[in-house]
Amino acid sequence: TTSGFYQHYANGQTWPYLLSNSLKKQNLNYQVINGGHGGYNSSHELLQLVLNVRRLDENIKLVISLNGINDMRIDNERNYFLHGRVNEMYESQFWINQSQYPRYLPNILSVVRYFTPEIEYKPKLGKRSKNILEKRIKMSESERWKSNIESMHAISASMGAKYLVFLQPTMGLEGIQSKLPEDLNSEDAKMLKVLLADDGVGIEGYYAGYRKDLNKAFKEFKKVCKLIEYCIDITNIATPDGNNYSNPRHHNEFGNKIIAESIFETLKEKNYIK
Repeated sequence: TTSGFYQHYANGQTWPYLLSNSLKKQNLNYQVINGGHGGYNSSHELLQLVLNVRRLDENIKLVISLNGINDMRIDNERNYFLHGRVNEMYESQFWINQSQYPRYLPNILSVVRYFTPEIEYKPKLGKRSKNILEKRIKMSESERWKSNIESMHAISASMGAKYLVFLQPTMGLEGIQSKLPEDLNSEDAKMLKVLLADDGVGIEGYYAGYRKDLNKAFKEFKKVCKLIEYCIDITNIATPDGNNYSNPRHHNEFGNKIIAESIFETLKEKNYIK
């Protein structure tokens, strides 16, 4: 929803591009770098920040995330960060447990060693096991999202940068994002009718129960966002008024303009731009 690579969704007018236009119109000397990547969720964003943003030879003052939609229904991924060949490399590595003794009865073991000095102790190097993260902590969608944005906030601070995350608007959320526009023949109305049926028919890539899963996830995201000062919930803007969406998951240039204006106003309100 941010990536500049997918030009067809908004004729190249992504919200970072439109945000840059707003800054330029007010003679504000800021450069906008779009690091968005199609299909990324907040875990990928975190990895991008750690590996790449910190290496930029730029004076990074602010890191902005717009996310949420790609953080639903990824519980079954074996590794949240990696995929393809990189994930294959990751899973081929070994983890070695080099704990010498069990944690119980440590004093008895010390006494035995004291009275039997002639016995040579041969430490075991430990059992090698592949992909120890098979025993990873189970996290809900919202717990993982919260952990990721808190980490991005901390990493941004370590770089001397502010961090803001915007919980993104998307078609089909309960409330105004599920309200049909007056023009029932508009493109937004056609898409929303299909989404409201939630039977997985009529839109490529959508499955039966998508809207139910969407609202379940975003209900929890909203609760988290409300408690975090650097999280801004903009899920009620850029609604399906008739011509704001390219498809139910991506806004067109008109929807992106609304998003960019909202982000711009937030930056001014928080005095992040002078």
